[in-house]
Amino acid sequence: MVACRAAQANRTPFTELHLNDIDPANSAAVEQRIKAIGGRPICYSSPADIALDAIIARLNPAALHFAFLDPFNLETLSFDLIRKLSQLQRIDMLIHVSVQDLQRNLDKYSVTGGALDVFAPGWRNRVDPRQAIRPFRAALLAYWMEEIEKLGKAPARGIELVRGSKEQPLYWLVFVSGHKLAQRFWNAIRDPRQQKEMDV
Repeated sequence: MVACRAAQANRTPFTELHLNDIDPANSAAVEQRIKAIGGRPICYSSPADIALDAIIARLNPAALHFAFLDPFNLETLSFDLIRKLSQLQRIDMLIHVSVQDLQRNLDKYSVTGGALDVFAPGWRNRVDPRQAIRPFRAALLAYWMEEIEKLGKAPARGIELVRGSKEQPLYWLVFVSGHKLAQRFWNAIRDPRQQKEMDV
């Protein structure tokens, strides 16, 4: 809703808004709210991979696109979603990666066939799971970003770490773009505390 209002206020509304939540009640609620402020949402209530196929099929491949991936947990952030979106020539992505979920469920996620195999396929060849949690997180994220670069999209090196009220790390916001100008915009607006380096 914030993005929709900002676009309207600047007289550059989104041509289309495609929104998905697996819970039909949530999907219906956001549809109602966006319509109430003058937006024209196209809403889905499917698993992310199914919804994304339907969304991409409806998009103009030559248009400008922005995708916000806000998964409930790391388990649902499949690398295949990023791979599919990267096939669009002109797309920027903002991806919510849960640090807290990774820390809480690391043992479960790092087993063979676990969530990390879906999030960052091939990570075992590059990241030692026996190291301490902080360097492990850093190495895993670095590997994941390198894999995104192989898709022709560049993750910004300035990653926003969002913390809770007790300074506990909650999630990273990772901006991905194929264009240097978009990267400059991101670096200009990110991190109100002026964090200069990636903090994992």
